[in-house]
Amino acid sequence: MEVTLSQDVIASSGYLFLATRMKRLAERMQADALKIFERNGFGEITPAHMPILCALAEEDGLSVSEVVLRLGISQPAVTRSLSGMQAEDLVVLSPSPDDQRQKIARLSAKGRALVAIIRPTAWREITEAAADICADLESDVLGCLETLEKRLADKPLMDRKGTVNGLEIVNYADALADDFYRINADWISKMFVMEEADEEVLRDPKRFVIDQGGQILFVRTAEGQIIGTGALQPVGDEGDYEFTKMGVDESYRGLKVGAFLMHALLLRARQMGVKKLHLLTNKDCVAAISLYEKVGFYHSEEVMERFAAKYKRANVAMRYPI
Repeated sequence: MEVTLSQDVIASSGYLFLATRMKRLAERMQADALKIFERNGFGEITPAHMPILCALAEEDGLSVSEVVLRLGISQPAVTRSLSGMQAEDLVVLSPSPDDQRQKIARLSAKGRALVAIIRPTAWREITEAAADICADLESDVLGCLETLEKRLADKPLMDRKGTVNGLEIVNYADALADDFYRINADWISKMFVMEEADEEVLRDPKRFVIDQGGQILFVRTAEGQIIGTGALQPVGDEGDYEFTKMGVDESYRGLKVGAFLMHALLLRARQMGVKKLHLLTNKDCVAAISLYEKVGFYHSEEVMERFAAKYKRANVAMRYPI
């Protein structure tokens, strides 16, 4: 059954599954290349050996480390392939005269004969077929691949931390304690009354949150303004954490800053290994409760019974299934 682009989850997800899509394409092309090898009488040759054969055909007598550099694959993978090729009498491995721990790989007589016949036949056919697929495209496929490889080498995906509308998450620092108080005192005072439990944490967040093993995150704009904050505060002695003191500067509400901050706090909870996470709120916080429910928080009588007494305003208790 043919699958349309809209039904293809990997394709329709765009950059999310870029690596998976490229791997899928590579596997399909490799499978077709294997059929070309078989059609030309080279079906007994392991496909993983081909890049090494090509490297040694270009420059015979390479060390294992040099093969790794030329192919850009891991040393264990190269070592396994060379061992297999030696077993098939395609290469000869000998100690390096400069370093007995290092092996030098050279094509055997059988390996040289194989390259001599495979280069003008199967390799040529695969090269022409791949070029035909890429013909008439708007972009230079090989050039784009080279650029992607260079960019990834210069800066891996994990270091390419994105921002949302120019916003970024920053960790607690003593210099941000006043912002923690300012943002939270503003919304609490306007909607409710500041209670002792509020004052305690807001006036000394380092003592009551950070030093207890908790975390406080802030949202900072591209201009350096702190416009949101939230905390993960350890409570009790059974490994519970309270998702608490989350607020957004009134001037920036409606810009999804709260959702951005909430996602960051939930991710941080996972990174910390938090196993039990809850929050306390009030039924008048309709928009906030809706947001909590969307990300997976559910109403909990158990949380209400155990923790709600700390705030007079707390009449809604929720737990997160972490």
